[in-house]
Amino acid sequence: MSDFEPKIVAFLCNWCAYAGADLAGVSRLKYPPNIVPIRVPCSGRVDPLFVVYALYSGADGVFIGACHPGDCHYVDGNIKAERRIRFLKSILRPFGLDERVGFFHISAAEGKKFAEVAREFTNHIRKLGPNPIRLSSVKVDEKRTTLCTLLLNLTETIEAKEGVYAVEEVPEGFGYPVMNPERCVGCGACATACDQDVITITDTGDVRKVGHYSCYCILCRKCEEICPRDAISVEEGFDLMAFIKREPAVDVELTMRKCTVCGRYFAPEVEIDLLEAENVCPDCRRKEIAKKLVEVWE
Repeated sequence: MSDFEPKIVAFLCNWCAYAGADLAGVSRLKYPPNIVPIRVPCSGRVDPLFVVYALYSGADGVFIGACHPGDCHYVDGNIKAERRIRFLKSILRPFGLDERVGFFHISAAEGKKFAEVAREFTNHIRKLGPNPIRLSSVKVDEKRTTLCTLLLNLTETIEAKEGVYAVEEVPEGFGYPVMNPERCVGCGACATACDQDVITITDTGDVRKVGHYSCYCILCRKCEEICPRDAISVEEGFDLMAFIKREPAVDVELTMRKCTVCGRYFAPEVEIDLLEAENVCPDCRRKEIAKKLVEVWE
């Protein structure tokens, strides 16, 4: 499309990249007017959600301008930002959108480099063509939930080129509990301790399923601490499809045992055998105790 002119959002570090853009201006170095600069106190302030939201809002490309390694005003904000953007690009890769995001190190003295980056990135986006996603606005809620919603809408608009897609490098804050099927007895202590409702316990007929959601875990590790069997560990990681679909993954399936009194399935067989307990459900056991108490009182 020869007449296509891209809209590009640039998140620029106040101390380096933004100063570099300012130097390019006062030096009268020409660069495309397609760039919309947004000054941020540090590139480390740029959350991946900012970039995704910019793409949703109509930007054809987004780039982040950061200090050079070792020059960050806030010590390592630029290193963290680069890692997050690599993470985001790997998320966007299955949808063919990763090339629309760039990350560049530009110092305050590099006005010429800023102008070159602006020209090259604009030409790059011009060759890619218009952004294929122009979606309606999404309510900005809790950060992780909003990212989930945006990515879910993205998958409904653009079919991912790959199925389950795991990234190689994951920034802090993403992970999920991993169950050991050989040690888990399905007692439910982990689910009770989890404030985020990450761990699921579902009883269907004679089977108890223990699973987890990949999108809600905040790596608090309470489930690890409370598990009496050391059957659970929280590991860092990211599964794109599991994250955006928000469907629980089933980790353990356990056969349930029937109550000898009422015939209802009430607990996993392995748990009952481990405790050497009777095959009587809690409700029937309470009724039996209540019956004996009544007989004593009479």
